[in-house]
Amino acid sequence: MTDNRIWLVTGAGGMLGQDVLARLAEAGEQAVALDRAALDLTAPDRRAQHP
Repeated sequence: MTDNRIWLVTGAGGMLGQDVLARLAEAGEQAVALDRAALDLTAPDRRAQHP
């Protein structure tokens, strides 16, 4: 069985987010990292950048 799990880490620009990303990388997991700017829904130009 293949595990196709991809983790979504919000707050990836902060200390906790960076630690979570490091742990996931150590475990060989795939992750998508989003920081505050990437999640800013008030900026229409940024919304189109992330699927």
